Parts: sequence; C-alpha cells; structure tokens
Amino acid sequence: MASKRKHSKVWNFFDSVDEKSAKCKYCKTVLSVAGGSQGNLSRHLKNKHPAALEETKRQTNESRQEANTPQIIGPQQQVITSFIQRPPAAGKAEKIDRQLVRMISKGHHALRIVEEPDFKQLIDDVSNCPGYKMPTRKTLSNVLLPKLRDEIVGSVKEKMELASAVCLTTDCWTSLANESYIAVTAHFIESEATVMSSHMIACEAFVEQHSGQNLCAFLQKIAERWSIENKISAVVSDNAANIVNAIKTGNWPHIPCFAHSLNLIVQNGLREISVVQNKTHCGVFQS
Repeated sequence: MASKRKHSKVWNFFDSVDEKSAKCKYCKTVLSVAGGSQGNLSRHLKNKHPAALEETKRQTNESRQEANTPQIIGPQQQVITSFIQRPPAAGKAEKIDRQLVRMISKGHHALRIVEEPDFKQLIDDVSNCPGYKMPTRKTLSNVLLPKLRDEIVGSVKEKMELASAVCLTTDCWTSLANESYIAVTAHFIESEATVMSSHMIACEAFVEQHSGQNLCAFLQKIAERWSIENKISAVVSDNAANIVNAIKTGNWPHIPCFAHSLNLIVQNGLREISVVQNKTHCGVFQS
C-alpha cells in the first residue's frame, strides 16, 4: 500500500514517518495517512502551502505532456564535443554583454550584480539548460517565492527544535509613509555545527497602539508560531519604556542594546557641553 500511494506527486512534499503518518517537509507537521488516504496531505498543502499545491499541478501537467511526447528508444551516443566546454564566439559574447548592460541600465540594477554569487550561478545553470523557459511574474510571485519561503521556514524551524536556547532581538520603527513596523530576529547556537545562527522570524506592520501589553502579546504570538516559548533566554531591545515593559510582562530577561545605550550616553554628554559647542560653532562661522 505504501509503495503505491507514493506514486502521487503530493508525496514530493512529505516524508513518510511510518505506515500511518507523514511529516511535511516545510512546516514539519505530522499528519495521518491511515488507510492509504492522501486527503489530509492535499488539504494541508491547500490550507498551509498553496504554492506547493500549484507546483504539484504543474508537475502533473508536465508528466502528462512527457507521456504524450514520442520517446526515442535505445541508447544515444554522445559526441565528443559534449564533453568539451569551448569559449563562445566573439560576436555572440559581445551580444550577451550588450544585453547585460541593457538589463542593468533599464532595470536600474546595481553594477555589483555581476559579482553576486547567486547571479553567477543562475547564468551558469541557464547556460547548461538550453530548453529553460523564464517563469512569468505571476508564477514567480504566486508559486516560486512562496515555495522557497516555506522551504526556508521549515529548515529554520527544524534547527530551532534542536537548539537548547534562543535569544531574540527586536525593534520598532515608522516608515516615511507613517506606517509602523516591528521586527524580531532569533539567535541560537546550531547543535551540530556549533556556530551562531541568526534568522529574522518576523517583520510585520504593527497597527496596534505601542503599549507594553500589545507588544508583549505580539512577541508571545511570534514565540508560539516558532515553538520557542520555553527556549527564550533573553530579549535584546532599546531602552524605550514600552518595549522594556513588554519584555518584563512576558517574564523574559531583558538586555539593553549596547549601541543604543552608548548613543544615549553620547547625547547626554553633548548636552552637558552645549555651551562650548555653540561657542565653537560661532567661532567657525565667523572665521
């Protein structure tokens, strides 16, 4: 039964735990598949990871197209030139360079894009895949980006499960459009690599009043979302009364941000010597 049901494309997004359960590769949720039913898996993808469901449909359509395409039977002998990577012709390389400059100038991209490892890898992958077709903007935003996001979230959650303690840093700010935002970053030691790992786990608009109670409720919601309620060893923030009160309300140890504290010390010191500053400025302007 297990071998038959795994022919479904939906199993590309789940790992089999045993004959009666499967674990989501994205959020690590364990679901029942008792009796060979895949309904729970499909519903989970539809409700939690709709991008993955779209990917399943796309793979199914591609499989049908391949099935309807005549196949060449028998081994195909490769020519020796397929093992040699020759440099492109001068004219073709120049044409690509001109197109690269057009893309950078028309799209207002930074010149450093040609030095970014991910962009170099993209060009290398595309050059080795002649039949590759660029996805549409809709596919990119509705399928590819959410899919990668879910994969990264699942990977980070898995690492956090193994961490014995997590420290949070948080800050609030207001945009030029007068919209308030709050961000939370988690820091922990990876148990296997024994290295510090930092991941932003929240960056959201905050429409509520910035009271200590509301900020505390937000931090608790984020902690529950990432299943780290009992692992928070400290929360680092600035010295604003509302966020300090929020952290204390949540019964978490608070560590004032060193950079913010140093800035307050400098500002207070400058006020003490404001008379000297004014005289210095006046002397500079007169000269």
